[in-house]
Amino acid sequence: MRKPIPSILRAAGALLATLFVAFAVSSASAQVATDRSVGVFFTGANEEGAHEATTQWTPISRVIRREADIRVADDALMEAAAGKKMTPQEAAAALKVRFVLTGAITAGSHAFKFELKLFDGKDGKELWAATFLSDEDNIGTVPTEISGQLVPRLKAAAL
Repeated sequence: MRKPIPSILRAAGALLATLFVAFAVSSASAQVATDRSVGVFFTGANEEGAHEATTQWTPISRVIRREADIRVADDALMEAAAGKKMTPQEAAAALKVRFVLTGAITAGSHAFKFELKLFDGKDGKELWAATFLSDEDNIGTVPTEISGQLVPRLKAAAL
């Protein structure tokens, strides 16, 4: 025959569970970097855009890396995280960055649409959003255009 658990033990168990959850949440927040660092996640908004999503993050990351003040997440980490559903905070912790740039790429007949959002990995707030349009002949200029608008916002963001 089982004896009932005394109420003091139930209360102690509840307190320990509460402390564990609080610790787990604060640990996840602590994993987000505190420097000017960014990770890039692109998805395809349509079937044709899926191919572009797997290729376009690399040149965009390369252009952002030219900035001495900004660290871009390791390519292997970004590749491993690609396609996974994550909140901005989860993505920032996984990539060990402070900011997360997400993008959905729509590709059509010789035209591309990049819908981008920049999030603070600390609290998940959206800091910036923009849409870039390009045709097939000018797709190579998109990374520079994106970097030209993104970098000043990263530099101005409070750490």
